[in-house]
Amino acid sequence: MLLLCALAGAMLAVPAPAHAVDPPGVRTRLVVKGDPRPGGDVPVRVEVSWPGRPENFNPGVPKLQVPDGAAVRLGNVGSSFAKGRTRWWTDTVVTLPDWAGPWMVGPANLQLVDARGTPEPITVAAMRVRHKRGGGLVGRGAGSALVLLLAAVFVLRLHRRIGSSPRARDRDRGLALVDTCTRACEEGDVIGFLRAAVELRDLLEQRGSAPRDGPTREALSERLDRVRFGGEEIDRAACREVLGPLVAATEIE
Repeated sequence: MLLLCALAGAMLAVPAPAHAVDPPGVRTRLVVKGDPRPGGDVPVRVEVSWPGRPENFNPGVPKLQVPDGAAVRLGNVGSSFAKGRTRWWTDTVVTLPDWAGPWMVGPANLQLVDARGTPEPITVAAMRVRHKRGGGLVGRGAGSALVLLLAAVFVLRLHRRIGSSPRARDRDRGLALVDTCTRACEEGDVIGFLRAAVELRDLLEQRGSAPRDGPTREALSERLDRVRFGGEEIDRAACREVLGPLVAATEIE
């Protein structure tokens, strides 16, 4: 009887295994961009945010789990501070395996070291991704091709114009902005695209030829701020929707 009591006391004294719990106010997310395809590259962002200044925490290098047969290449690391919160991220490129998805990307594990040097293990939840299929993509692809074709025709026409009018300089500026928007859209540079779109919208408003449809200058500026400081993601299809009315208005002008 005494032996049983002693064993029971020893079992109660064994601590339970610890589970990683994110520090208060810390938020994490995994962002997979683009259209994942078998054997293709897909950009993946591991993002951590916390209340307060950037120096409150020092994140370590994330260990991203990927499917069998996939490869990971580390990219850029960045951070921003706005509205009392710090947002930190690291970009990676995952080369997906050749077999058909869907695939599980993540979770990502990393150490978050606080100002006292104490490491806190955190886990960023995984995402299930798949190649986008369906008839709707065909329609969107045709619309995107039309926008790009319109932009290309517009650029060629403006190149052929040798303007002696007072607006010749504005046309050249519009040409450069359309080219910048188109390139940024196709390269996935959302911030560069929105900056050029705001400037192009300003130019059209000065000419009195701003499009009635599409976002206003204020709406574009607010969206730029959300992308820069709030982490909002915008895909190529949304960029092309913004670009279409701007290109058409400039061509009409």
